[in-house]
Amino acid sequence: MKNLKRKILGFTMIELLIVVTVLGILAVAVLSAINPIEQINRGKDTGSRSDAEQLLSAIDRFYTQGYYPWQTGATDIDDVTTPWGDVNLTAWADDNNVAVLTKLSSGGTAEIKESFVTRITATAYNTLKKY
Repeated sequence: MKNLKRKILGFTMIELLIVVTVLGILAVAVLSAINPIEQINRGKDTGSRSDAEQLLSAIDRFYTQGYYPWQTGATDIDDVTTPWGDVNLTAWADDNNVAVLTKLSSGGTAEIKESFVTRITATAYNTLKKY
């Protein structure tokens, strides 16, 4: 009789399984809402958009001299428009083989910082398109 009156303390296996299942469902719901891979991709897209805006702004500021950085001067009308496609930032140059990024950075008018040029010409950088 004494054994029956003794109270057993603790959780049953069923209770523990239910709690673990509920926690698992909540974890899946939170991870699907956060989706870390999508957040990383959004960050890259935002960074690329910001870099493109900064580069376009620098080109606009350079144009106050009367010509674009890929032109050799105000009388160079052959290169006013450039074809659409990928911007090969390391090879983008004017007719005198002066790199556009050099003209825009400390080697030229200092419209953009040298650290920006180093970052956007890195091999792991997302490519920019020009239209």
